[in-house]
Amino acid sequence: MDIAWDSYFENDTLSDWSIQDFHERWIERYEDDPKKLRYRKANDSLNKSLQSLLKCHDDAKKTKALDLLMDKASTFL
Repeated sequence: MDIAWDSYFENDTLSDWSIQDFHERWIERYEDDPKKLRYRKANDSLNKSLQSLLKCHDDAKKTKALDLLMDKASTFL
């Protein structure tokens, strides 16, 4: 199985990654495509991307992905 994540995580600097910025970029990217603009679709892509990043060989990416997942989880507490 290939490890894949959203292009946001390739095109942005690791230190700049954030959940808010991911969603802002998603809105910019899909503003003309209402079917892809749905929050649920963006959130699913974010979750899958972060989970894929946890499986990559780059420790810095793994750490940042884990931090973002923990931040995301803490919003539900």
